[in-house]
Amino acid sequence: MKKKLFFSNSNYKLYFIFFIILSSFIALYFVSFFYIINKKLFIISNINNSSYYIIPEDREGEKVKFINKKSINNESNLIVNDQKLSNISDLNFTIQLQSDSKYENIKDYYDKLLNLKSEIISINELYIFALNSQIGVDYFITYKNFSTKSEAMYFCKKLSFIKKCLILNPQI
Repeated sequence: MKKKLFFSNSNYKLYFIFFIILSSFIALYFVSFFYIINKKLFIISNINNSSYYIIPEDREGEKVKFINKKSINNESNLIVNDQKLSNISDLNFTIQLQSDSKYENIKDYYDKLLNLKSEIISINELYIFALNSQIGVDYFITYKNFSTKSEAMYFCKKLSFIKKCLILNPQI
């Protein structure tokens, strides 16, 4: 005897109609889903005004922080005529050892460096100069004078008392 697992002769038409309705709902769902995803959200019209965009008064969202911060810009310049600073007119590329906004901290670092490393560092190879910017005056202590940046970087990697090499090219 032959048994039909899912369909019997009487319910065959009912199952077929149910299957067609279910597959049409699934197809309609996928078509509407792809239609909604590919729908244009907004259209920017071509306006013949001189302004290309409009910034609304209430921007809603997080406010931009640190707008009025000062930085080292093109207005910055080196301080040359000071008795406590080195003459750096012939200084090309140099290795930065320390920088600070207080001259006393730079002087302390300079003295400690000469006391600890007096065998390998000469006084003539250390330069102290200042940079005046919108932030204020920053003092730098640098080591040696090199003609190229690659030469300074090669020498800096061999130094034992510097963790990260920063090469400066102070321009007057």
